[in-house]
Amino acid sequence: MDVGPVNDVVQSVSAWLVKERIPFGEELVVGCSGGGDSTALLVALRQLERSCHAVYVDHGLREGTDAEAAHVAALASAHSATFGSVKVGVDRAGNLLANARAARYRALSEVAIRRHARFVAVAHTATDQAETVAFRALRGDVVQALAGIPPRRWLTPSVELIRPMLEVTRAQAAQFVVHLSVIDDPTNHRIELTRTRMRKLLGQEESTAQELVKLATSTRQWVASVDRIAEALGPLEQLDATAVAAAGSEVALRLLRRAGLYRAGKRHAHALLALCTRRLGSRSIDLGDGWVAERSYGALRIGARRQDGYVPRAVEVMGWGRYRLGQHEIEIRDAVVRGLLRTPQPGDRMRTRVGHRKLQNLFTDRKIPRWERAVLPLLTVDDEVVWVAGIGLATNVSATVCWLTPLGRVQ
Repeated sequence: MDVGPVNDVVQSVSAWLVKERIPFGEELVVGCSGGGDSTALLVALRQLERSCHAVYVDHGLREGTDAEAAHVAALASAHSATFGSVKVGVDRAGNLLANARAARYRALSEVAIRRHARFVAVAHTATDQAETVAFRALRGDVVQALAGIPPRRWLTPSVELIRPMLEVTRAQAAQFVVHLSVIDDPTNHRIELTRTRMRKLLGQEESTAQELVKLATSTRQWVASVDRIAEALGPLEQLDATAVAAAGSEVALRLLRRAGLYRAGKRHAHALLALCTRRLGSRSIDLGDGWVAERSYGALRIGARRQDGYVPRAVEVMGWGRYRLGQHEIEIRDAVVRGLLRTPQPGDRMRTRVGHRKLQNLFTDRKIPRWERAVLPLLTVDDEVVWVAGIGLATNVSATVCWLTPLGRVQ
């Protein structure tokens, strides 16, 4: 069946593929729902004689998907592309659309791996770009808003997601396939969804949409620099609270993004900075979705909420050798030591130069972050604590004990 004239769509997709150096001759796995945008992408790629494998992903969220899969199969066949259909399960708890997107990308990357393809192509347009910038800005995420939709990103270490239509508007895509039958996704008309309302508004303000796209393009390098600053602060479990506070709210928000908290906004970033600037004691804040930020002294941790009561099993020590307790590795360099490696318990004490002291007080003196204390390894001999990771040996013990942290550093 004929399509509309070879217009800006094919030219734009061709220019994008050349600019991004997507090798000719490699098969592209194309996510295709049968809607106007993905139909335009598949047709344009085939007109450029790119090898394509069209994939319809059934999320199991509505009726009629079998007919839609058949429609895409016929479209692929008509344009000499291979076809496959995948059914996925979607977690209905939380953000349904985000969960569906994650499931879809997992499915597409799995198809690409099976077919030894390096690229998954999806049909996000310049109009989607404008909507994303506006939507994220409303949520208070300025850096993420300015970044917009990246033209490409890794789905797995071997599969990359590409978006060849980011310089094509939705109206151009629709005109390009005006003579083809396309599927109308009812989700796009649900007015209760914020993105749907944004879509209607920007559809009435084409010039505004164009300016938002230009904004995203021109500021992407700046956004990348913010990402690099966030990365340089170190692992999320081992951050310096003072450094995070000095970096500011945009970097704080990027840290939350690294933790996978994509719904976090300015409110969360400011709460994180307030936590970092508190000078006394230990504090924590709830970030939602089972995640917390904890500060103890100058250390900051962003991670999953720890389950109370978790205690790694005790390990019997029988002289010289290396022993593992949870994620910790401990080396005993004394053949006569016989004891037990375990984690701290209420009431534990250790002999010091000023007598027996509670471990709780020793942890405080050494400024050991609160979240580390419950899982630090210690060694007991005849039920007496003789060594504690991060503190050292009791004064009445002469054995050599080395604590090898999960990062491999001897302490």
